[in-house]
Parts: sequence; C-alpha cells; structure tokens
Amino acid sequence: MLSLIRENGIGTYKNSCEKNCGTIVLSKGWQNEPFQFFAPKLPDLKTDDLFFSNNGAAFAVSNDELDSYQMHFLKSNMALLKLYKVPVVFMHFPELIEPGFEQVALRSNWLKMFGKDVDILGIPPKIAFGGMTKDQIKSLYYDDFHLNANGGEYISKIMIPGVIDAYRKATNSQ
Repeated sequence: MLSLIRENGIGTYKNSCEKNCGTIVLSKGWQNEPFQFFAPKLPDLKTDDLFFSNNGAAFAVSNDELDSYQMHFLKSNMALLKLYKVPVVFMHFPELIEPGFEQVALRSNWLKMFGKDVDILGIPPKIAFGGMTKDQIKSLYYDDFHLNANGGEYISKIMIPGVIDAYRKATNSQ
C-alpha cells in the first residue's frame, strides 16, 4: 500500500495495485532472470496447524527486541486497530534463507505483547518447501526476501484459509 503513496525501489505499480486489491503481483524471476511460471503442489496441512495458538511447537520465538521507533509505530497502529475493532493477524511467510527450518521463525511473541486480540499464522519452511529443489524454491522469489507472482499465489493459497478462520473468530467474538 505504501507504494501507492511513494514510488518504491522497483518502480510504480499503481495500475497493478488497483487491479489486485492493493497487492503488487510481480512477474519477475530470481535476481532478474526471466520469469517462468511455477505452481508447486500445496502441502497437506490442516488450517488449524497454521496458528501459533494451536501449534506452538511449530514456532520458534527469538524475542529480538524492536527498536524504540519500530515499537512506537507498532503500538500506535495496534491501538488504532483496536479502537476500530479491526481483527489483527501477524503472518510469517518463509524467507528464501529458511527452506530447511523446521519451525516458523518469529521475532517476538505477539500474543504476549498484544494479548488474545491478535492471531499469529505461519507455516514451517520445511513444510512449505517440502519436495522442492533449490531452483524451484528460488522461482517463488525475485530476491532474498520478496515473493514474486509464483510465490505470492502459492503462499496465499496456503495462508488465506487461516486468515479467514481468524477473521471469523474475531468477528464472532465482538
């Protein structure tokens, strides 16, 4: 969404964002290689297993502290979201450096910080990337941290059922 206000480093995608509900869908290959479509098979996974609250053993919390600047804006945004009763879900998408990780790497335990008003979703990278070669995994990214169109589609198909469940839970409890 920020790219709608100011141009980001990879160009302006205003028309793309409008067509894709605010999402940048980038058909760009790994490290400027030509983009090739790749749609991996989805992992066999129950939606409940995406939730930290249901499957804590699948998550590793490092408790790295946010700096005061980051913490200020996070708390301010969370207060605003709470004021307007907006359901909040923290999601961790696997990064390219994590394919063998058996746990979802969390920077903080957002539940401890913000209470039961938030959910945490993630998929262990070893499950997300299970059975894929290094080149297949790279075909989901355009750099070390950012998903391309393949990766966005793949991760969305995995995570959206959890987001929908979290939303239903949050809106039914209000």
